Amino acid sequence: MPYPRSIRMFTLLAALFQAGACAAYGISESELNQQLTALIQQRQLDHRLITLDHQQQQIQLEMQLYDVQLRLLEQQGGIARVGLTTDLTGQLAIFEQPIRFRAQLEPQMESGLRYADGALYLVRPRLTRLDLKGTPQDRELLQPLLAAIQPTLEQELAYYFDRHPVYRLENNMMERLAAENLESVAIRDGRLEFNFKPEAEGSYEDNF
Repeated sequence: MPYPRSIRMFTLLAALFQAGACAAYGISESELNQQLTALIQQRQLDHRLITLDHQQQQIQLEMQLYDVQLRLLEQQGGIARVGLTTDLTGQLAIFEQPIRFRAQLEPQMESGLRYADGALYLVRPRLTRLDLKGTPQDRELLQPLLAAIQPTLEQELAYYFDRHPVYRLENNMMERLAAENLESVAIRDGRLEFNFKPEAEGSYEDNF
């Protein structure tokens, strides 16, 4: 009985790995961002709460991340420049009157990348810019809070991306084979390049 086409293809690719005919597998920025958008949409209900002490009152902000875009840069050994779009909601007391606000917060970060267990993660993200969009009233309420928000926001984003990958090697047979035989990861010409060895030698984790 003939083998299914998927098994034959997997066997052929495995043979190419072992023969050294395939040395690397690459993904483009657009492919990375396409999967990242899908991953973010799957976690659409994942909110982060940020608590701040400001002018003798405690303010609780709710942040929802709904878009992330990465640019891959070779500088400093390989970094990601990350642009995020978030909804920020909360409440302030003005003259003892509660006032609700909602605005769009757009942090920009630079981050290293970490590979572990078939997935790619941001590591040690650092805020480089914080833009605020919304109605004039909401911007006026939130603008004085931006300096206070920044350290907490950076910590919250680092925590989030340390646990949620920006890419998983699982979209096709080639990616699954690359994940099993990975030797190193690099950024070259705006692409992620996964370099692999002929035979898997256990788990591998790379920071770059």
